[in-house]
Amino acid sequence: MQNPSARLAPRSSPPRRRTAALISAALLVAGSAFAVGLSPRVVDALHAWGKAGTGKGQFHWPSALATRFGNIYVVDSDNNRLQEFTSGGGFVREWPAGGDRKFEQSRGMAIDQSRGFIYVAATGAHKVLKYDALGNFIKGWGSFGNGTAQFEQIVGIAVGPDSNIYTVDNALDRVQVFDVGGVPQRQWPLRTPEGERVRPTAIAVSQDGFVYITETTTSRVFKYNMQGQFQTSWPTLSRSPFKIAVSPNSQIVLVTDSIDYDIQVYDSNGTTLQPLSVRTTHYYYHIVRPTDVVILNDTVVYCTEGYNALPDIVKFSLP
Repeated sequence: MQNPSARLAPRSSPPRRRTAALISAALLVAGSAFAVGLSPRVVDALHAWGKAGTGKGQFHWPSALATRFGNIYVVDSDNNRLQEFTSGGGFVREWPAGGDRKFEQSRGMAIDQSRGFIYVAATGAHKVLKYDALGNFIKGWGSFGNGTAQFEQIVGIAVGPDSNIYTVDNALDRVQVFDVGGVPQRQWPLRTPEGERVRPTAIAVSQDGFVYITETTTSRVFKYNMQGQFQTSWPTLSRSPFKIAVSPNSQIVLVTDSIDYDIQVYDSNGTTLQPLSVRTTHYYYHIVRPTDVVILNDTVVYCTEGYNALPDIVKFSLP
């Protein structure tokens, strides 16, 4: 089965209805990783929406999520657009990347909560794209390379409480920080305590000023302060940690798993809490295979569903 953390080509769009046999197989796979460790708690979705297509509320690879003032923003990557929804899934607006700008293969999005600026990690274009709250393009920066303000594979982006933009590069194993105008501020390499290079997959910055990064070399979460000073790291229960989110109160850290389809739950110091499997009733009982995840408030969570299965956006509550 395809690992979304390795995805570089646009997602195909095969028929989306699953057979009962395929769903049953997915359920077996979802539980197989927990022969050792905590078994996931199944939680039912509160709401879900989306299907394949180009219309409003339809998607071709919804690759990244963000939230502001209760609304949900989705990078509809292969349709080369952003879509905005109410917390209940009501369509608000959409806007294209614009001009020669591309959302193709975009792997991250972040919103400055105080100013409303929207930042997209345009992975395939090796750029950061900046928009205002209404979708008007402001500027972009970055190019292919390993120099300052260059990217080889930007896979994550976050906005800190200082309004700086934090990016992580899977190929260059580093964090780069920019101010609101895109001016480089600092950078630091990502290494294990033993000095081994890591392969980051996502980044999140908490409101209390800590940077969290998932990586697949040792399947760990790394925690830094915003100046890049290492704080701690912890092993995840995931075979392939993919995306990460921190609650607005900075107390809960969620990590999606691109192989076992669960959502790992930790406190901000890395204490393991009970993992979750999210279930919907669209086309049989179906365990969601989450890719990106965002926490709207301290209990309500949204995740994107991968692999062409209905629905695309899923809302649930933390137990």
